[in-house]
Amino acid sequence: MTTDTELVSHDVSFFSYKPVSKGSFRLLQIEDKDPTQYNIFSTPVDQAPPYLALSYRWGRSAYRKGRPMSEIYHIRLGKHLFEITQNLHDALTTLAPRLQRDGKSIWVDAICINQEDLDERSSQVLQMRKIYDKADCVWIWLGLAFDGDENRLAVQKMREMHSVLMSARDAQGANLLAGLAAFTPEDPSFFPKPDTKCFRAWQGIQEICNQSWWQRCWVAQEATGENPQLFFLWHRTGKLPIEFQKSIASGSARAMWKLLLRREKPEALALLEALHRLRNLRSSDARDKVYAPRNVASNLPLNILVPDYRKSVKDVFIDVARTAMAMSDGSLNFLGYSCRPAEDALHMGEIHIDLPSWIPDWRYRMEIWPLSNSHGLDAKDQKVIYRASGSDASIASIDDDSLQVYGYPVDKITWISSIWETDYFDCTYVKSWARGMDGSAMYRAGGTVSEAFNRTLVADISLDNQGRRARGAAVNWALVEGLLGHGDHLLKERMEAAITMCSYGRRMCKTDQGYLGLVPAAAKVGDAIALFLGASVLHVL
Repeated sequence: MTTDTELVSHDVSFFSYKPVSKGSFRLLQIEDKDPTQYNIFSTPVDQAPPYLALSYRWGRSAYRKGRPMSEIYHIRLGKHLFEITQNLHDALTTLAPRLQRDGKSIWVDAICINQEDLDERSSQVLQMRKIYDKADCVWIWLGLAFDGDENRLAVQKMREMHSVLMSARDAQGANLLAGLAAFTPEDPSFFPKPDTKCFRAWQGIQEICNQSWWQRCWVAQEATGENPQLFFLWHRTGKLPIEFQKSIASGSARAMWKLLLRREKPEALALLEALHRLRNLRSSDARDKVYAPRNVASNLPLNILVPDYRKSVKDVFIDVARTAMAMSDGSLNFLGYSCRPAEDALHMGEIHIDLPSWIPDWRYRMEIWPLSNSHGLDAKDQKVIYRASGSDASIASIDDDSLQVYGYPVDKITWISSIWETDYFDCTYVKSWARGMDGSAMYRAGGTVSEAFNRTLVADISLDNQGRRARGAAVNWALVEGLLGHGDHLLKERMEAAITMCSYGRRMCKTDQGYLGLVPAAAKVGDAIALFLGASVLHVL
């Protein structure tokens, strides 16, 4: 690769694109004698020669030791220069010997797509899933390590622990979680002492899992497609053992591994679920928070929600709502993904206010579970759980940026709790919410207020080992407080996770008619609660 300091001639021209025909794409072919020289050519996707597809993070490299932030990098496309980012420079520099040895072409989105041509960008994005699936293999560039020695120890530890974990899994009947649970805090391989090689190895593993590649929304389609050849590149140490990473993925890597596991156990992934699963990931263009997941969704025809970068962010988000309604006979379940600002929120992050309140804002990076029938996160079925409006069909339409629905008010909020703002179980929220209750009093729908409180915390839903949902669940406090014995720690964690999943990002409320409920963080005392025809749950106005 070359930098701006190497440009000695002022008559060097920069590369300009020629149009690419429908159904075709561009590929790069490296020159044998010059790792900075590439030829670029177009070919139909279905007739492409063997090629590799690169997945990486745009922008600067996280590792910038000794390199000024202003440094500019180039490759040569034919006789012309082409500017590339620092992180792509690092990736191509690392891959160049392999490309020269194998003689294969490579596809890189930042180079092979004319990013300035909005029409081309839209059409190429629509076929990106196909491009990755048809590649001989997908190379994932995680970046350069800050500490080369620590990195080598990390990769060595990964390879060592991979065989250990696989043995533990096999000993537990192919149950990897049970195999992990077999390790104790006394095991020096998993819980090393500080200032040891093992400790540095785990620090290196943590660095790998915290690389910004894991936070990109586009990696969902790049790394979870049908291509069986998927390799992770880190620093200059070669491929990483993917099985071990699945076992210890943490931090920003966790959400992506959930999707990567679908490569092995394919399941239907509906549009709203795909959007929700990638909601916590990042993109430089807000419209990509829709266009990246739409290529992952399994129920979406190619002619629906077609990428169009000439549209505004608001129009793209409205298109999602229209599509969700059209594909579900007018269902209003998409409303469950809307989030509005709360004045007293401390940790819930920034929420944009440039959209009407009914439009789900997919820029909002919080995974608040929607209380609807359309989405159960880990639920494997589409069983109807809530029937707020009975068998009434929805009467709703979207006109420009307005949602028109038929319904009527049924209640009013008279008390609200604080917001549950942590994405993990925190008993202080439960205690704070409970202080507003008279637990021994009789509840409007039967039983005591305390019993209703315990059902409300988990939205009256249980989730079994197979992901099947059922009504009639309540918090088992003996389990949560660890009173049922050491062997029930997995059930305890599952109960705590259920409480957090339902309560996170919400408040508990009391209503004028004496009911308890979970309401959005932005709800206030005096807000009306309405029933919309065709809606599975009630909505706060």
